[in-house]
Amino acid sequence: IQLHVCRNFLLSVQRASSWCGKHLIWFTESIDESEALQEEEHNCLCLEIILLTLNISIKLLPMAAKCITVDVVHTIGGFISELLTLTESSIVDKKINGTAAHVAKAAPVFLDETIKLCRAYCEAAKSDIGRTCMPTEETTVKHELPDLTSDVVRITACTIQTLCKIGTYAASSGGSQVALLNVSWKGVVSLLQLGKGLIEVKVSVSNIISTLISLVIESLRVAADTWCTSLQEALGVSEARRAFLPIKFFLINAVRICSVYPSEALTIYKDMIRCVLVISSSSILFSKDPLLKAAYEPLVELLESNSFHLLDTLMKSSEVRLESKCQLVQYFLENEEANGPAQLGQNDQREINLVSLGSIFSLDPDVDNRNRALLPAKLIVFLHFLTISPNLDEEVVIELSKKLQCLLNMLTLEDVYSFVLGCHIPTVYSADHPPVVVWQPV
Repeated sequence: IQLHVCRNFLLSVQRASSWCGKHLIWFTESIDESEALQEEEHNCLCLEIILLTLNISIKLLPMAAKCITVDVVHTIGGFISELLTLTESSIVDKKINGTAAHVAKAAPVFLDETIKLCRAYCEAAKSDIGRTCMPTEETTVKHELPDLTSDVVRITACTIQTLCKIGTYAASSGGSQVALLNVSWKGVVSLLQLGKGLIEVKVSVSNIISTLISLVIESLRVAADTWCTSLQEALGVSEARRAFLPIKFFLINAVRICSVYPSEALTIYKDMIRCVLVISSSSILFSKDPLLKAAYEPLVELLESNSFHLLDTLMKSSEVRLESKCQLVQYFLENEEANGPAQLGQNDQREINLVSLGSIFSLDPDVDNRNRALLPAKLIVFLHFLTISPNLDEEVVIELSKKLQCLLNMLTLEDVYSFVLGCHIPTVYSADHPPVVVWQPV
């Protein structure tokens, strides 16, 4: 296809997509109940148009990825923006009744081609930046790089934002949108990894990490609530693993993003700590219930070790300042440090129930920080900090050593002490290949 013909066609599809989007909004707001038949015909027609547009785009995008010029990239920017908006409206906003399921089947291929396009553009933009940074004699030549880079950033940011919305929608679909879920979040991680240094000004990386953490906590809450309230017989290991695998998917993607953007992740370190405590507390909850004990080992294998990696991305990163790492350690046990053993011991023992759904999944971070029901989980996480201390900066290790008295104070509490003496926990033992889970005393 000739370049100018391709550009003209892209402009035509862009205008058609824009018209479809505006028409859908107008139609859904103005239709009245007496026009049910007309609405059904309209829905069928719009569905055909949307699917046809996506299928045509799937053929065009690979060619567009090879035509990396300022004009083509600028045209593609508007084209992609309109199509992403149309796809999002059809799936997430459900502007037309019955279209979400049909579009959701075609959307993964379109989104995958869009991700490939963004990758090609990002690589080209970074390559051009590297070339233009080299000193040249022709200093009077006016480069078109700023326009190219700006359009690449705009396209990539728009794609990431749409992928996040669609991925969040797919996460709430009860497992019926696996393809959409995979392509969305894997695309987000891939583009963030490749776009580092280009897209931070256009995309809130911390919000994306926070969204993934929220999906982890909410998915685990739903599973735990379902099992605790309706389970009549012992939970099977396979059922527990099925419930935890999507949660592991969200958690691993959060870890991958945090490892690339530790400075952005630091801004939500309280959410990250809460996520780790929720997972460790859930493992304790499952260990206490005979009907749920089968979920204990899969949770440690799939979730708890990965949740520790979430904190490790901050504690081991060279991009995070030492002061910030020390601040994280201080926040983790600030309330327990403020309350000495005497004051802790004066509290009503009835308030120290080791775990309950209410205490684990409380939305108030201040309550989480003070709630003594989470102390065993804090103990487990603190022991992890001690385990990785040889790999931490000296200043951070000193800060951890200042918390050892706090650790001893926690151990003197009756419920925590009995938990430590009587509880065996599954631990990932990595000396074998593949790693195995072994049960060891706390």
